[in-house]
Amino acid sequence: METKIMGSIYFNGAAMGPGFNCKGSSDISFGDAAPKKELRWVDVGDRLVADHCICISISWTTLNRLGFIFGHPVRIQGKYYLCRSLQMGSRESEAKKSEWGRLLKQTEYGDHLWHWKGTRFWGQDTAADNQRMRVVQGYYRAEAWGVKGKATEGWMVGFRPVLEPLAGIPEDLDTLVSKEIRVYGPDKGPFVGRLKSIDDYDLALSVTGPVPKSCRWATKKGNTVIIGRNFVSWLGEI
Repeated sequence: METKIMGSIYFNGAAMGPGFNCKGSSDISFGDAAPKKELRWVDVGDRLVADHCICISISWTTLNRLGFIFGHPVRIQGKYYLCRSLQMGSRESEAKKSEWGRLLKQTEYGDHLWHWKGTRFWGQDTAADNQRMRVVQGYYRAEAWGVKGKATEGWMVGFRPVLEPLAGIPEDLDTLVSKEIRVYGPDKGPFVGRLKSIDDYDLALSVTGPVPKSCRWATKKGNTVIIGRNFVSWLGEI
């Protein structure tokens, strides 16, 4: 199975080696590789999956706030990726058919490839029988399925990201006017709608539904969301 060494994770702006403790973190991000701090990924064709938990003692709540549970764009070595967590199934009976279960069948279960011993990692899923609990896997076996409270920051649970390639941002954004696009800002998103107009400072997007109260980078005027261009992490046509 092919692996790639690519990029690093940054904690409050400083590059960190894989598996570092980021308890209490409010800022983790991805960027170009820093010497001796590179990340290793398993290439499974249409995705790259980290071969380790790249950080531990981080809660599901924090990852979700940063957008890394369901997906947020990152830029590594000049290319854009949607960075997210694995899907694991909301019940133990679903685990073997989940994204992680299928990956194990597609590759292998060995710790030498996936480094799952001693650390659980968060999935996207909410436990079917308890809406306050989130699914984790790993630690005793690659396929071991369990649940933890979403605010848990214990040293035995961490973040194993998935990278899905995204198209580059078009150089001429005017070509997207009147088209349906997705726009990601500095935190979880995205906004989806028709691009009405764009200038040197803002873009106007036709969107139904409200802007979340926690969003500080977009404002709603009627059915139009105004987004400052300096806040855009990624945008592209649907």
